[in-house]
Amino acid sequence: MTKTRAKDDKGQFLGDNPATPDVDEAWVEDKSEVAPAEGNNADSTVEDKVEKLSQEPATVEIKTSETTAVKEKQSKESIEASVQEKLSKRLDGEVDPFIPSAQLQKEVKEIASQEGFQLTRGTEAGAALMARARRSA
Repeated sequence: MTKTRAKDDKGQFLGDNPATPDVDEAWVEDKSEVAPAEGNNADSTVEDKVEKLSQEPATVEIKTSETTAVKEKQSKESIEASVQEKLSKRLDGEVDPFIPSAQLQKEVKEIASQEGFQLTRGTEAGAALMARARRSA
């Protein structure tokens, strides 16, 4: 058995009483340890505890709200209709701002040369915004 520091009800350490030299009140024996079986070292008790815990079933409680309902699966027809609608908008002259076109790339390079800055990821994004603004103006 190992000894640990004695504590009072408030959790503060207790000191040794000098009036009782044969009793050490500052230290108490730790009774929470499991004595190792004969022929095994102390590490085997930890393994036994882990094995015992792994055999017990775990209880998991999950709380869900009604707002986290699973979305219904879209039908094949609705997906196809959505794709057709997006394609028709794209063919009508609407430009997707997230997909650069060859013309936009040419305008970006032109703006960079006019303004006198090197093209990097950041400056390319800024030049693309400037090119779009010039198109809409």
